Amino acid sequence: MACSLSLFTVCLVATPLISVGAVEVADAVDAALHENEVDVQGVQRSGTHEPHYSDAKSKMESQFLYLISAIAGKVDPAVESIKEDLTSSNLKTQSFGAALIAGGFKDSLADYIDNNRVPSDIKTMPDVTYSYGYNIGYGFGFAGPFLLPSYLSDTNLDCSSNDFLRVVSEYGLAYGLSGNYKGEANICNWGIDAKVALHCVLQHKGDYAEAAEIGYLIDDAVSAGVAATRLKGY
Repeated sequence: MACSLSLFTVCLVATPLISVGAVEVADAVDAALHENEVDVQGVQRSGTHEPHYSDAKSKMESQFLYLISAIAGKVDPAVESIKEDLTSSNLKTQSFGAALIAGGFKDSLADYIDNNRVPSDIKTMPDVTYSYGYNIGYGFGFAGPFLLPSYLSDTNLDCSSNDFLRVVSEYGLAYGLSGNYKGEANICNWGIDAKVALHCVLQHKGDYAEAAEIGYLIDDAVSAGVAATRLKGY
C-alpha cells in the first residue's frame, strides 16, 4: 500500500490512551475525544501562518487518534447494515427462484383443470405428459441457480470493531503515535493489517459506501501517521 501525505482539517489535542485491550482502547479513545475540544476554524486559520513543524506533528498525531476512533465507531454499524441488505437480497433471489417453480406447476394445473383431466391422462396421453414435464422442468431448470447457496451472497460478516482495535494494540498504537515512532514502514504495515482484519466489510467496498468509507479512513490514518513520522525529524 502506497503511503502518501494528505491534508487534514480536523485536529485534536493529543492525549495518550490508557489501555491496550480492544474494548478499553475504544473507551479510552472516546474519553480522550470528549475531553478535548476541536476547533476546526482555528485549524483552518492556522494555514495562513508560517508553518511550525512541532505544531504540525502534534496535529498529525491528534488526527491519527481521531481517525482510529472514527473507524472503530463505523465498523459495527457498517457490518450490520451490509449484512441486513445482503440478507434481504438473498431473500428476493430465493423468492424469484421459488416463483419460477410455482409458475411451472401453475401452468400444468391450469391445463389440468381447464381440460377436465384425470390423473390417468398424465400417463396415457403423450402430449399431456410432455407438456406437464416441460412446464415443471422449465421451472426447476431456471429456478435452480437462484436457490443454490453458491448463487447467494455470503452474509457471514464475522469481523467487528474489536478486530480493528486488536490490531491497533498489537502495533503498540493504543497510546496513539506519541512516543511510539517506529518508522513509516510500521505505520504502513499497520494499515495493511487493519484492512485484513476488516476484510469482511472491505470486500464489499465496491457496492456499499459505508465499506468504502472505512477503507478511505484507514488510508487517511496511515497518511497522518507517515506525516507525523516525517515531521518528527524537524
